[in-house]
Amino acid sequence: MLAPQSPPPSINKEEQKIVREFEEALRLKNFVRAELLARQLKKPHQEIKELQKKALQQFILEFRNAEGVLALAQEYKLTPAELGSFFRQLMSPSPSTKQFDIKTMNFLNLQEWLQKHFSSFL
Repeated sequence: MLAPQSPPPSINKEEQKIVREFEEALRLKNFVRAELLARQLKKPHQEIKELQKKALQQFILEFRNAEGVLALAQEYKLTPAELGSFFRQLMSPSPSTKQFDIKTMNFLNLQEWLQKHFSSFL
């Protein structure tokens, strides 16, 4: 996990506020917000990519929000091939736990859910 960092004393109050918000977003596991703030703070590209990955995973594994996944993928400028690869990586150790899917009104495991909502990427 990304470790919170204390703001350097040389940055202005606005930047310090953003650093605190970034740390709070990480603490709350609000990865979408953390990614946005990381870009504002000009964090390293790899750190931003890691936050994007965590945000997508959260929208898939926890929220099961297909529209949100597509919106994030578009915002993060992921190609269909990259998105498909990401989905396949998530499916490999696929948990068998089923969650209720409001669109299908059925309980689906991760593989079934991804197939239902993202078959064109797989």
